[in-house]
Amino acid sequence: WIAWRIDRLTAFVTRLTRHARQNSLVTSAAVKRFWPAQTPTGAQDWVRWVKEDAVDYLMAMNYAKDPAVFATFVKEHQKWLAGTKAQYWPGAGRHSEKWATTPQALMQQVKIAKGAGAECVMIFNENALTDEDLALLKDV
Repeated sequence: WIAWRIDRLTAFVTRLTRHARQNSLVTSAAVKRFWPAQTPTGAQDWVRWVKEDAVDYLMAMNYAKDPAVFATFVKEHQKWLAGTKAQYWPGAGRHSEKWATTPQALMQQVKIAKGAGAECVMIFNENALTDEDLALLKDV
């Protein structure tokens, strides 16, 4: 059952990307950070997707309160994605139901991602961004 679900989602992603590219479009996927541990429940075999060139942009939801934990996710993901064509845009967390970071911790995560070569960083949740966050982001 688990393998069937993973294969069905992978087949869908592959078909979607093929169709998008035929129409001069690109695809992206926001994925859970815990690969392969989340794969049986979420069916997101996103490392396979990028290795098979089935997505153009990958946004891993690396939401972590601690910048060191965020850095570990970024490093691990980059290792798995090495040699693939997909753009990796780490997702940094500003706020969740259980925790919130400071503007300085968020900026630290952005700098970690940029220092690791990420072209872009996705920030969640935009409703949690303050004027201070936006002012600090201008300088990154």
